[in-house]
Amino acid sequence: MLDTLTQFGFGGGAGFVLGYALKKIFKVFLVLLGLYFLSLLYLARVGYIDVNYDKLSDFGNFLTAVDGFQ
Repeated sequence: MLDTLTQFGFGGGAGFVLGYALKKIFKVFLVLLGLYFLSLLYLARVGYIDVNYDKLSDFGNFLTAVDGFQ
């Protein structure tokens, strides 16, 4: 009985720590992605690059499409 409770306790603790770490890593990734996107917008504004906003919009629509799910 005690061995089973110890295993559940360890598994629960490990799951909590892993979930917390993944959440932090995902947040850092999203911040870096946002900074990258903002840097592209800045470079487009000052004239260093040209951004094809139609393709960017199509890509965003593709990522958020829910076709086939009802």
